[in-house]
Amino acid sequence: MCAVTGPVGTAGASTTAGWIGYGYANTSNGVRCVQEAVNNSPAPAHVTVDGAFGSQTYSGIKSFQQWWNHTGYSPHLSVDGVVGPQTGDQMLGYVGAGCYLYVPSTD
Repeated sequence: MCAVTGPVGTAGASTTAGWIGYGYANTSNGVRCVQEAVNNSPAPAHVTVDGAFGSQTYSGIKSFQQWWNHTGYSPHLSVDGVVGPQTGDQMLGYVGAGCYLYVPSTD
């Protein structure tokens, strides 16, 4: 997948993709996209891209959410280690359109 260089619109993203985190029916494609988003963003985290949700991915998501909030971007994200539509919208700016089907979004 190709990374873009910052927050962009997510028109065409999925409003039906499942949330990603502990306690959710994570798909390997969704988790892989989230892992790539963490790595491609300026967030101070790096995670192994393996499609498996675990403590490293959880911490990477929280790092992304904290970084996002400290940038002053809107909306303010819950720092909970879960990728729902609001966090998904922001993460999709750091991955290619191939992830639009797998990461939850409001668009």
